[in-house]
Formats: sequence, C-alpha cells, structure tokens
Amino acid sequence: MAFRKWLIVLAVLAIVIPASAQQFTCQESAVNAKIRGEGLTELVGDILIQCSGGTANNAITANITVSFTQNVTSKIIGSATESYLLVDNQLLSSSVTPPTAGTINAFFPNELQFGPTALTEPGPASTRNIRITNVRLIAGNPSTQTEIAGIIAGNIGSFSIPSPTVFVAQVQPSLVFTASPSSTSEKVCLLPQSPVVTLTYTGTIQNTFRAQGGAYVTPGLPATNTPLGQITESGLGYDGGVSTGIAAAAGVATQGTRLYATFTNVPAGVTISVPNAANIGGDATAFLVGTDPTAAGTSAIPSAGIGPATISSPGGTAVWEITGSDNVFTPVIAFNVTITVPAGTPAPSTSIAVAGGYAPYPPTAAALATWAAPSSSLPIPRFINLPQTHANLLQVVPCVTNLLFPYVVDIPSIGWATGIALANTSNDGAIFGIEATIPQKGTCTEYYFGENAPTTPPVTPVIDSTSTAAGGAVYTFGVDSVAPGFEGYLIVRCNFQYGHGFAFITGPVNSNTVAQGYLALVIPDIATGRSPANPFPIAGQTGNPDTETGEQLGE
Repeated sequence: MAFRKWLIVLAVLAIVIPASAQQFTCQESAVNAKIRGEGLTELVGDILIQCSGGTANNAITANITVSFTQNVTSKIIGSATESYLLVDNQLLSSSVTPPTAGTINAFFPNELQFGPTALTEPGPASTRNIRITNVRLIAGNPSTQTEIAGIIAGNIGSFSIPSPTVFVAQVQPSLVFTASPSSTSEKVCLLPQSPVVTLTYTGTIQNTFRAQGGAYVTPGLPATNTPLGQITESGLGYDGGVSTGIAAAAGVATQGTRLYATFTNVPAGVTISVPNAANIGGDATAFLVGTDPTAAGTSAIPSAGIGPATISSPGGTAVWEITGSDNVFTPVIAFNVTITVPAGTPAPSTSIAVAGGYAPYPPTAAALATWAAPSSSLPIPRFINLPQTHANLLQVVPCVTNLLFPYVVDIPSIGWATGIALANTSNDGAIFGIEATIPQKGTCTEYYFGENAPTTPPVTPVIDSTSTAAGGAVYTFGVDSVAPGFEGYLIVRCNFQYGHGFAFITGPVNSNTVAQGYLALVIPDIATGRSPANPFPIAGQTGNPDTETGEQLGE
C-alpha cells in the first residue's frame, strides 16, 4: 500500500516539474550600417537582443539602457523620443504590449533608456526577439571613416545584460560636389553669351540620396536584424491603421535629402538660371524646392518643384530635394545651370564661385549646438555645413584688343610726326550673316613707353563699329596732340574685340620728305586680372615653363 502511494506521488511530480528546465539567456547583436559623415540625424543600424529558454509564458520585465559614442538626435515626442523597443516585431496586434518609446537621459545625452517593458520568457526551444529601432545619432566625423558603438546595459527578467559593445554605424564622408568646368576657370568676355555649367553631386555610400518616404508598419517584420530607414529618410512608425502604440509623428522625416548650390561674386547684369529638375543621372530624381539652405521641409513631397529660378548679382542659392532614388552604391545626380553674360564691362577678372553640399544646415555657427541635439521641431534629416567650393566657376573678363605700335615719333624741331588710326571692325554682319561677330563699342587707352611719355595715359572717345557718322568706327589722331616730343613705342588697349591700328610716320631725309606706314601688331590678351599698375601681362602665359609660349603677335 505504501509503495502504491509513492508511485502516485512520483507520477504527480513528473507532471508538475519539467524533466529538464532550460536557462533563460539572451544574445546581443547590431547592424553596422553605413551612414553619412555629414549628417546630424542619421538612422543607425537596429540593435537586436535574442532571448531563449526560461519558462514559457512566464511574465518578466525588461529595463535596458544603450549608451552610444555619439549623441542621440531622434525626434522628441512628448517626454520621450521616436526610438522604440519592439518585442517580436508584432506591431499590428492590439493584444501585444505596445512598444515603449526611448527616453533620453538628461545627464547623458548619448543614452537611451527603455522600460520597464512587459514580456514573457519564450520557454525551451523558442526565442523572444527584442529590437531597438528608429535611433538617430550625430555622425560626428565628416572627414574620415570611423565607427559608432553602443554599450547595452540593464536586465531582461533574470538575465543581467553583461554590457556588451555593439557597432551600429560605419561613418564616412558621403558627398563629392564638382562643377564643370572646374579644373581651370572658363573665361568669357562680357558679351551676350550663355555658357552652360554642370553641377554634379556624387554619393560615396549606397543610397546616399533618399526621398522623404513615409513612416510604415509592416506585419510580421523579420526577426533578423534588418536596418530600417536606409532606403528613405523616414524610419519605422505609425501608418494610420490599427493601434500599435506608436506615436503618429514617429519615424517621419520632414523632407528628403536636400542638395544646395550657392553662387557668389556674380557680376552686375549677369544672371544664372537653375533648373527645376535634375538634368543628368538616372540614380535619383530631384526638384527645386527653394532658395534657403537652412529651411526645413514639410511632410508633403514636392512632386513637381517650384519651377526654374534665376539668380542675379551678387549671388544666391538653389536647393533641390530628392524625391526618388535607386538603391545604388555610388549615386550621381547633376544639374545644368546657364550663365547669361550680357554686353558690358565689369571689373577685370570677375570670378563667379559656387559651393555645394547637403541641406538643411544650421543658419549660424551658434545654432549648431541646437541642431546637434534632439528636437521636436527641427528638420529631419539635417546636416553640418561642409561646403565644397569651386572658386573659379566662370571668370568674366573685359572684351579687349591690345595693339602694339613698335615705333612712334613726334619731334617738331626736325619735322618728324606720326599719325595713328584706330579701327573697330567688330561689325561684319552684312558679310558673314549668322557667323558674324557681335558689334561692339568702347574707348581705347594709349600707353606710351619712351622719351617724353605723358604721365596720364590718354583715352580716346568711344569708337562704335555700328556708327554711320564720319569717323565713327575709325578714330584718327596725331601723336603731337597727346604726346608732343615723344619717341618710343605705343600700346593701345581698346575695350572691344577685333580692333586694328595703322601708323603713318613722316619726316625729312636729305631735304626730302618721306613717309612710311605700317599695321599695328595685335597682342593676344590672356586676361589674368592683374592690377591696373601692370595692365600688360605676358601674352600666352601658361604658368608652366614647359609650355610657355610668350608673346604671339599678328597684324
């Protein structure tokens, strides 16, 4: 009888006590996502904690803190952030405990705290997945490659997290801005013409340029550690459907990636036309959205842009927003801008400069600290301003002709004299039609080198190639009227192209009066923009002694 009782007791114990209990344990990992070094609100890789064992459905709580090597800039929603801790990625079922938003530690701005979060142990042969997502950080190192780490601490039920270090981001410079021509400045004289310059933005990491996107909730998110927000600027959030415990404002970026181009030193009268949409590069689409590189966007995607814009003196900015992109490794997008140069004469060697980079960025240096901290209202994404400048996008120089008269003389005491004729031949439309030159007009300045040279270089009246008045396109004068007693050579700089000169010298030889005429030599102008004290640089100068051509003269 006693033996029978023991059998019953042992049978009951076998039912109540599992044959072998599995220890509850967890393993931490993270996605080491590539992020833009220039970013202040970059979405980093998700952190995944996978737990196994324990007693199935045994209720426990989790308290988790993650300390990063860069400060957190996730959007503030109420007293927390848009960063979330998810349990088994089950977001659409109201029976699942809603995700707990991350709370910023006021004393340690690089920390996110989660919990207490209610969950259950998975039991033997099962797992429970805890995901921390929607974490935005300052990239922190825009010039070199580096990594951002997170240290996980706290407890999940009886499991004490041993403070492992996981890497959540690889940081690297992500943008190269070029302007063509860029290696050498294109030089144009101020005549009606419209050179086209291409501004090119090249990304160095996969999907550098991203559309705004919309926050989304996907049923049955994979348990694997898939980084979110790497295709668009938005992360994980509420889709407007059934209740998920996620705030409606969470995860949504205020705009797509924005790119700016700022033009400076634009001469008076010169205009720059910027396009409404990208001209080159099938890797992304973009539209013009404004002229302020510090302004935020809205939740509405600018599907058609605001139309082409015109920038005038002294300069201005164009801002384009990415509205669509392909998931390519080195995306390229480019914009053709047209620079319209009218007739006129600006200061010598006026160089238009352009700088390009990411937008929006802080409006002042003092605002950087605020932009590098979590905010409920600042734009996402936002960037540090690291302009890449091309100082000589286009060099606008005067249209001139330099004429050399090798010998000029005026000695009344012995009867020698010189007459000069200056011709403006820029009006040839009746002969060459559409291939004709552009008619010009301007004055000429006479620089005398030799004995009895005038202290102030004389200036002629305006010589107009279209004038029908007698002598209108040709100006003649005697040297005795401006430089009496002179003997030497003369260089004349005319403020128009296609100028030519003729000199006529008379004087006595053995009681006879003789005369000789010659054409002035044309000195090619290289428009280096040196100071007026040295207005005649060496024509053909290249700066390279191997290719220096020196003076090249022709009639």
